[in-house]
Amino acid sequence: MKKKIFYSLTVTVFLFAACKKDKPIEIIYPTTNVKLNPVALEFVKLPVGRYFIYKDPATGSIDSVRVSQSIIENKFQPSIPPSGYNPCLSGFNFETFTLTLTKFNGTASQDWFKGIASSYAIFPCGSHPAVIIDSNLILEDQLFTNIITHPFVYPFSFYQGQGHIFIPTITIEGTIYTDVHEFFASNGLQSTHPAYQAVIHYWAKGIGIIKKETITYSSVNTYLLVRYG
Repeated sequence: MKKKIFYSLTVTVFLFAACKKDKPIEIIYPTTNVKLNPVALEFVKLPVGRYFIYKDPATGSIDSVRVSQSIIENKFQPSIPPSGYNPCLSGFNFETFTLTLTKFNGTASQDWFKGIASSYAIFPCGSHPAVIIDSNLILEDQLFTNIITHPFVYPFSFYQGQGHIFIPTITIEGTIYTDVHEFFASNGLQSTHPAYQAVIHYWAKGIGIIKKETITYSSVNTYLLVRYG
């Protein structure tokens, strides 16, 4: 009887040890935090509630625009296990930024501008720096569905078919602005094509969009900043 009990205990211990040995060791890496570029945010992160009064020089009409959303949100990208020739990628925290400007006409309102940017990075598993500042900030325009346009790109450069011009000084409606950045994008057609479309944004640091032009084959709509507050 004692032999049977001893034998049973031996088998149980052996099986437990075998199961314990086969269990893979899980390695938990610290999570990297990828932050939006703070220098670029000085241009685009406008205070909620700020208003802009724009004028169309061709018609003299006035538009009232207000910052309805200017928010940074924290998100998480889970790790991706290796598959085939694709390596294992570590999970990380990242930030998204959304800027929405709303135009008001009496009781009616509509989005006048909506841009979204995110900080993003890819790390092999085991690579886990604590905090990374994304060197880029690229606003993706959410309103122009048939034009791939980025109304703001940092660092200031030519990006995917877009043009950038630095304007040291510009006068708009009697106000002098300095260090202005112009971003141009079109649908790639010639300006003489009936389906041509383009959009131009002019940004001043600490203020926002001081001029905007939407251009088609047959029309140009211009918004000139009269005042803001």
